[in-house]
Amino acid sequence: MCRWRSGGCKEAASHRDPDGFANLGNLGIMIGGLATLVPERRAEVVALGPKSIVAGLCRPPASRGAAAHGVSGMPIPRAAGACYARRPVQAWSERMSDIERWAGDAKGRSRATAWRDLVFTVATAPGASVAEQTRASLRRISGNLAEAGADHTRLLSATVYLADIAHKAEMDAEWCEWIGGPEHWPQRACVQAALAPGTLVEITVIAARR
Repeated sequence: MCRWRSGGCKEAASHRDPDGFANLGNLGIMIGGLATLVPERRAEVVALGPKSIVAGLCRPPASRGAAAHGVSGMPIPRAAGACYARRPVQAWSERMSDIERWAGDAKGRSRATAWRDLVFTVATAPGASVAEQTRASLRRISGNLAEAGADHTRLLSATVYLADIAHKAEMDAEWCEWIGGPEHWPQRACVQAALAPGTLVEITVIAARR
């Protein structure tokens, strides 16, 4: 039994010796495997079990430290407790609690989210043409990025969805005016998609915070 606390790993009383042979199940598996490989010496292999337990618990501290670091000198997981395996799960859960969200007009969706130094946002806008919708959508994206601590010069990736790919040049003209010089250009894809009625263009971007 092992419980992860902010101060480290608190193990049950039966595992107070972190470098001893606390995992008897693994020891049994190893002994069983050896007995299967050399059945004619089964009795000798079984006799090694108690000796291994005694040797693991009674060896001096110096030798325990050496054994805990393996042959290469690199640390290896301890047998006592399950903290080594549980710690990444706990840490991931804590990191995911850092997600920020900015609500939009549509139910069930955010107009922007952020996690650590990454910002994700999407925008559509009304308009009579692809140019008008692109221009208005990019203004909304600029606003979303600013709220999250980024801007259009920090884009990493972008995807543009067009109801009709034949209007790509019209969208590109607005995009290039908005994005600026090559030092600001993100990786970008442009695809034709069946968008909501009245929507001619939809844009999603990923940016790095300042």
